[in-house]
Amino acid sequence: MKKLLILCMVLILSACDNEEVETYDYDDLGAVQVSSYMEGETKDEKYILYYYSETCPGCNSVKQEVIPFFMDFDLLNVYLLNTGEMFDVSLFTEFIGTPSLFIIDGSKTLYETYIGVDRVREFLERYDDIPIDMSLLNGLDVVSLEDYQNKENARSYTFLYSNVMDLSNALIKELFALPSSSLVMIPINQAEEDLLNEFAVENYPALFVEGEEELVFEGEQVITEYLQE
Repeated sequence: MKKLLILCMVLILSACDNEEVETYDYDDLGAVQVSSYMEGETKDEKYILYYYSETCPGCNSVKQEVIPFFMDFDLLNVYLLNTGEMFDVSLFTEFIGTPSLFIIDGSKTLYETYIGVDRVREFLERYDDIPIDMSLLNGLDVVSLEDYQNKENARSYTFLYSNVMDLSNALIKELFALPSSSLVMIPINQAEEDLLNEFAVENYPALFVEGEEELVFEGEQVITEYLQE
């Protein structure tokens, strides 16, 4: 009986040893591979750029963590930059090696930088269960006409909202994905009257988009659908 039990245990352990552990490659991610530092660092959106090299030990040590994480990540677009295939150099003096992960936008604004294995893992941990709420948009509120006018040359989007309303996760994600340098948010409950008088709005939230012609979108669903286009 003991021999039978031992034989069963040996067979079970052998089967476990022969099980293939699922591994991932960068092609599994479906993210865009950029062809140069210039292309990767000047896209017209807020996004994540992940710098790696196939010959980098640190990159390989986190590869099987990074790829499955981004397969389920939808907060920002992700782009990959294989430094071993680049012929130009980074526009950022902050870039000092791989693995690195930058959250940036087309104006070359660096929002967050994670350099090295430990810091990349810190990003994975932080964003694994990050709450999708208005805290993602901290620091963008403007409440006076003077401050709003001071942003005239930079702003492209002005978002008016009531801070007693619960905005949907979908809308918050779309606002977070806009370059923060071009987004101004006006909480109507706190804004000065002369600032609110600049806008003819019947329904909140409202989004004003500046361009050749000013576009106005009112209502959460309408704004979300516009930003998702």
